[in-house]
Amino acid sequence: MLECLRKNAIIEIQSQKDYKMKRIITFFSEVKLELEKVTWPKRNVVINYLGLVITISIVVSIFVGSVDFGLTKGLEFFVKK
Repeated sequence: MLECLRKNAIIEIQSQKDYKMKRIITFFSEVKLELEKVTWPKRNVVINYLGLVITISIVVSIFVGSVDFGLTKGLEFFVKK
């Protein structure tokens, strides 16, 4: 009786593992199908957007750095007096 319960438990654990593996495989196959539907941008569009992002990042970092520097010097001026 105990041996039969052990075999049933092992079979149930194996079937749970199979079920999880099937779900993982199904997930990735559906991801692949969805990615095939995507309209990907052309290379020149991506390069243009990349240049725009880099330019905006540089401008914002210069602005934030300037504000930080100005506030630091202003605070130092008031603290030293």
